[in-house]
Amino acid sequence: MENKHLIIAGALAVVIVLVSVLLLGGESQTPVDGKVLKEKFDAAVEKVAQMKKNGCEVSEAQRLLQETRNAYVQGDLSSATAILAQTEETIRNVDCPGAPPIQPPANKTNQTWNGTLKTNSDSIPKYSKFEISLKSPKTYSNPFDPEVVAAEAHFTTPSGKDDIAYGFWYQEYEVKKEPVQKNGKSGVKEVYSPVGEPFWMFRYAPAELGKYMYYITIEEGSAASLRYPQSGKMEFNAVESSSTGYIKVSEKSPQYFAFENGGTFFGIGRGPHDVFASLAKNIETHKSYGMNMIQCEFEAPFGMEHEKLGEYDLEMAYQGDLAVERAEELGVYLQMVLTHFSNWVDTYTLPPEAGLQEFEEGLFQMWRDSPYNKKNGGVIEYPGQYFTDENAKRYAKNRMRYYIARWGYSTHAMSWQFWGELDNVWNLASEEGRKHITPQGMTGWLSEMGAYIKSLDTRHLVTANINQDYDPSDSGTKWKEDMWHMETIDYITSHDYSLYNEMELPDEIGYYYDFGKPIVVQEYPCNNNMEVCQHNLVWRLSLNGLAATPMKFSYDDGHDEYTVFADFIRGLDTAEYETGLADAEDLTPEEEIQPLVVPFDKKGTTATFREGGYISPVKVYGISNKKQAYLWVHDITHNSVETSDDGRLAEVAKYSSKTIQNAKFRLSGMENGAYSIEFFDTWEGKVVSSSQLDADGGSLTIEVPAFKKDIAVRITKK
Repeated sequence: MENKHLIIAGALAVVIVLVSVLLLGGESQTPVDGKVLKEKFDAAVEKVAQMKKNGCEVSEAQRLLQETRNAYVQGDLSSATAILAQTEETIRNVDCPGAPPIQPPANKTNQTWNGTLKTNSDSIPKYSKFEISLKSPKTYSNPFDPEVVAAEAHFTTPSGKDDIAYGFWYQEYEVKKEPVQKNGKSGVKEVYSPVGEPFWMFRYAPAELGKYMYYITIEEGSAASLRYPQSGKMEFNAVESSSTGYIKVSEKSPQYFAFENGGTFFGIGRGPHDVFASLAKNIETHKSYGMNMIQCEFEAPFGMEHEKLGEYDLEMAYQGDLAVERAEELGVYLQMVLTHFSNWVDTYTLPPEAGLQEFEEGLFQMWRDSPYNKKNGGVIEYPGQYFTDENAKRYAKNRMRYYIARWGYSTHAMSWQFWGELDNVWNLASEEGRKHITPQGMTGWLSEMGAYIKSLDTRHLVTANINQDYDPSDSGTKWKEDMWHMETIDYITSHDYSLYNEMELPDEIGYYYDFGKPIVVQEYPCNNNMEVCQHNLVWRLSLNGLAATPMKFSYDDGHDEYTVFADFIRGLDTAEYETGLADAEDLTPEEEIQPLVVPFDKKGTTATFREGGYISPVKVYGISNKKQAYLWVHDITHNSVETSDDGRLAEVAKYSSKTIQNAKFRLSGMENGAYSIEFFDTWEGKVVSSSQLDADGGSLTIEVPAFKKDIAVRITKK
């Protein structure tokens, strides 16, 4: 038996020598860091041999060592280094009594963490926040830069999958309310006072039920590698909860959203909001009006990275925590805008008659104050270089990594959004500035950043945003098409500031349908009769293929519209059933309708929005699946132009209050059977009549009761 052990030990020694020779391939071919790689590889090989000699299971470590050698032989040093790091973690996590610890590379030392660890609980509801705080007297030159120090919590899920939560630098605050006087009025302001010193925080949400194992690593550049605990793992349990999980694109209806548990999410909201300090309060307002979604532009101007490039405002981040927590409590979802055009405008470009000098001056001042501006010690001379400069991209990635580390756990951080109005970086650039911007640069940046975010966070949706129209017939907008086709862009968002929004917006977003992704109109104004404009766009667009209500740019008017629509749409199921535009044939008798022609500019140009003649007095819009239909029947003359009192529209046809009689339509594509038909007053928010019909041959013929302005119809299989 003793001879047999000697033979095995001798064979292992030969294997160690052979693998080392194969890996190194000769000193003359060793790259600059080959010496470090050799030391680490030799240490790992020796450790595996010792562990195997002690009777421990090392097959996975042996496999990884072989992959490390293969990568090196192929000249892929980067992969070799990464695989070897994985090998070392595998070795550390093998329970092998009596085996000495793996030795660190020559330029690093393993250290014991001199600090305290606390968690918020050892029993966490599924999809809820598991929080780890790790305190220590250690300080860093820049704790926000992972090249200086990178903290990670490594999890093994109950099913055996590996997962990571990135650590972030955190400061606790005490919040007090103090009275203030402003413009002769009394008010209250919140004052934030730091509590103690900053420390590492980790946040993670379990997506499985059962026992999670975890440990923490802190890599301090080339100086030290720390692990907590030094060996073994800690644990917590994930238990049942009522959470619906993260928002995804619906598998059954890819132009809509769905929750991870299979429930429907139809977005109802308005925006934007760009101040973390008051966001929590606005979330409460949103919820009170039936809304469930906010566009959160916390990057204007420069958000948390406003004082020094690469360093973040921890007080503002703490306000963000409070906002996200309030959103979780109230069931409101945040579209987290990571970058905004307003930070990247280097001149004035609009003519004086546009009346926007103050607006543009404010934008220009943001760039003059920007930490990215070389004049302030930054890394670029012109905003457009943000897309191509490697240092600027590195800082952008670091900031995104911090956001994901801090809020990526939350199911109510609906999505990460690249840019608010990306195209305005070009539209508002100086002549010199445009020399540093190309469509390829913008789409290349989006592609690179999209891949980066997806590598860190697979749970959340990713989107991007433009302001001006996308027109497939215009070669100048081809780059926008490329953007929407990207696999890393999960849904489409658009802002639209057309002169006649109610008339123009539906046609402009029609181009987006061919991309087969959810569409969200995040911003639009109403330039004419605001009440009618908002009412009609909410009902028309929401029931004509959008994944959410169009989100009006304003907080000072008309929230009731969303309350009424939220009540009407309740019960819609886009997750279980394939849902799309309703096949509704208008059968309403035709009558003579006046054309609608409007002035378009001061040169006398006009736009025709309705030809007129003998046509149907209504339009029917709707969405349906085989068991449900939600439709809106609209008097086409009741619109924001024909009801406007704007003197510039004095010559335009005017709306005359009337009752629509004999409206009728045929709905096809339904299952046979009995259906409940409800007619809904969209202005009063109530059902005005109901009936029951049987579908014959998959269709229902609906006779609409008399109405003024518009009426909604809700059809549900019994």
